Amino acid sequence: MNTNVFTYQTNNPSVSDLITVFKKNIFATLNCISIGYVDEYDNVNRISKVILYNKKVVGLRDNGEHILQDYPPIWAKTLFLGGVDTSIDWQVKQGDECIVFFCDREIETPWISGQVSDVKHNRNHNITDAICLVG
Repeated sequence: MNTNVFTYQTNNPSVSDLITVFKKNIFATLNCISIGYVDEYDNVNRISKVILYNKKVVGLRDNGEHILQDYPPIWAKTLFLGGVDTSIDWQVKQGDECIVFFCDREIETPWISGQVSDVKHNRNHNITDAICLVG
């Protein structure tokens, strides 16, 4: 049995190899858009508890198989299509499918205050800054 966790490490990796590994690690942890379903919905605050369909890779077995884990439930601000005077609104139900967008920057401050403001947190594509589009 191979107990070395650095199985694929080489003694003299090229710069190109290092950049490739670095890019793969970044993209593996980057949250942009995902698909899931609504588990709970708060109609007053328009917030959905979303379960994502995909899983994240948390490790590698000795045989090269990925070790997968469910993402934690995500509490996402729920948006409906529309404008200031009109919107398409419907009753969100458990099991409704949705697209979850992870914002480039934190959305907590503008969501709470309703005002445009400077960025208060240095978060990028974080699961706490999710927006859910149901339907």
